[in-house]
Amino acid sequence: MFSLITSSQEDTMRQKLIVPIMIVAILLYAGISSALEKSQSGTLHISFSTLALGVGYSWGDGTLRLNDGRSFPFSVEGLKLLGLGLSSVNATGSVYNMKRVSDFNGIYKATDPNVTIIKSRSRTTFRNQRNDVIITLESSNKGADLSIGTKGFEIMFR
Repeated sequence: MFSLITSSQEDTMRQKLIVPIMIVAILLYAGISSALEKSQSGTLHISFSTLALGVGYSWGDGTLRLNDGRSFPFSVEGLKLLGLGLSSVNATGSVYNMKRVSDFNGIYKATDPNVTIIKSRSRTTFRNQRNDVIITLESSNKGADLSIGTKGFEIMFR
């Protein structure tokens, strides 16, 4: 079969399509980014220790700071499967989708179970099991920590 479009016309058509596609991609990215910013409820800081021999146990304290400037102290306790080691962790992060302060309390589970082997920095996302509150944490660890499996913790206001 014969083509009615020459290769130079085809190249021109491709070039004309690239710009609109890039504009749509940028607008979508901007929309997603601004939606995420609008749903951020506040920030948090947690300091906790972990002791693991088989099953790991973590305990510590933190502070939730809402976007309006109010702060709320809380305690955190948690378990992890198949752990070994002793470590202290400092974590900071963001809280999303909180409609009221009481939504923050609850049991959080990692959305992405992972393997950590003596890792000094990590980023993990957790979801509250009773509502849609999401926490993203960036942590720095001191000590040795080997863990395999799902991580989770409970947050309780003090």
